[in-house]
Amino acid sequence: TGKLVTFGMDRPAGAGTFIENGRLYFTNGERATELMPREMVGLRGEHNLLNVLAACAMAISAGIPVESIQAGVRDFYGVEHRLSPENGDRKGFLNRA
Repeated sequence: TGKLVTFGMDRPAGAGTFIENGRLYFTNGERATELMPREMVGLRGEHNLLNVLAACAMAISAGIPVESIQAGVRDFYGVEHRLSPENGDRKGFLNRA
């Protein structure tokens, strides 16, 4: 039998990941555990934050330790050539997908 684990910006009624006060959390439906501060996610955009929340939910469900999840998120900057700085200028980005 499977177990439903959700992800989203708001705290779920059951098990899942969410963001609150600039921090990512996992809850088993009763108790929330802090995973990391939002600033640890090096990717831009709310869609990427949702992707990280989904990945965290899956990783926790698979029994991966929080420290390993943090290291994976901290060290991931996206796929090569996606949203790369244009001519080294941090203000303009090119989507080279």
